[in-house]
Amino acid sequence: MRDNADNDSKYSVLGMPADADWDFIAPYFDRSLIRNPFVYSLARDLGRQAPRVAFGEVFVATGDGPIASSDYQGIYWITETLKINGHRVNLTKLDPTDTQPPGVTGGYLVEFNWHATDATKPQIACSPPAGAAAGYACFKDCEVSDPSPLPAQTEQLAYITQYLQSFNDTLFETPVGNYAQEIDVGSFVDDVIVNELARNVDAYRRSSYFFKDRNGLLAGGPFWDYNFALGIGNLTSICPTPATRSNGTTDPAWEYKVNSTANSWFSILMSDPPFLQQVQTRWRALRVDGAGLSPAKSSRQVQGTLPPFPSDPSGVLSADALAQRVAALAEQLPADAVARDFDRWPVSAVYGTKTGMTGSVPWVKSAGSLAVYGPPAATWPAQVQALQDFVTARAEWLDTAW
Repeated sequence: MRDNADNDSKYSVLGMPADADWDFIAPYFDRSLIRNPFVYSLARDLGRQAPRVAFGEVFVATGDGPIASSDYQGIYWITETLKINGHRVNLTKLDPTDTQPPGVTGGYLVEFNWHATDATKPQIACSPPAGAAAGYACFKDCEVSDPSPLPAQTEQLAYITQYLQSFNDTLFETPVGNYAQEIDVGSFVDDVIVNELARNVDAYRRSSYFFKDRNGLLAGGPFWDYNFALGIGNLTSICPTPATRSNGTTDPAWEYKVNSTANSWFSILMSDPPFLQQVQTRWRALRVDGAGLSPAKSSRQVQGTLPPFPSDPSGVLSADALAQRVAALAEQLPADAVARDFDRWPVSAVYGTKTGMTGSVPWVKSAGSLAVYGPPAATWPAQVQALQDFVTARAEWLDTAW
């Protein structure tokens, strides 16, 4: 939002705190219309950072006449952008004078943006250390999202680059080094839980954010971009359980196993028993009253010396809580607004007519050049139900795995 002098002009939008910068995101492939709000609200209830989001119907008028039905674009997610300030990503702001500790230590918001890195943003480059063991892998496609540009480019970019390099080096030590001195382990655990529940196609490699506050550890979040998740995505990610690919190989149903293209952090962490046990214990606490877990599973304790979570929102991933979240978000969309959106963007127009199956999951393929697969249901209630069915099946499978 700009004023008549083309300066930032801050306004509250749909009850969200005042700011000049907002994203209007079309849930084009998401015919349930609620996937991003589902994940963002869940992350916030876990005590993690995610943008606020509201629904709005968008018209784009380009002429001098009044707004008309021909200007209608559909239902959008109106979303806070990810930026460092007091009400979005609440980190200490860097100044040009912050070139030495403690000032130079934060805050930074960084993003892995595989194959789509923004060349205008400071790039964080990894390099193998001297004498790196065989199998050492550098992270790639990482950038400083905010502040951009850095106010003291040379010193601050060198600091955050070395911090991520040190963490990467720690993971490739034999045995795995003491990464708990460098990352907020609980936030990384929640990253795994949210991304694996959602089967997020971009998990860990694209739209994957981390932040570091002054004198703080590297933490996962804020959560962002879940339109290709929860049953929408590629031919295997749409299946909530392991599936056989067309070439005869088996999909393991773990995004951390197949999405190490930008970094190997999560595949290594999930192979470390203390971290895996932290994930399992956190999952079971969040699933309380949801899956009827056996006492043998639910009483398993975390081993090692990983730090505790800052909070324990027990039951937020129970079967009832997940269903209530889906229903509550769907109730925010009036029937007449949904009807207008589906008139503008019917499932057949978005996905075309090519249908098939992956495992036991039926799908319809996108009509355009981008190969996206999603639920074939023609109506909005059925699309919402498909989302609910995916979440239920995925959580139940994770119960058996964790």
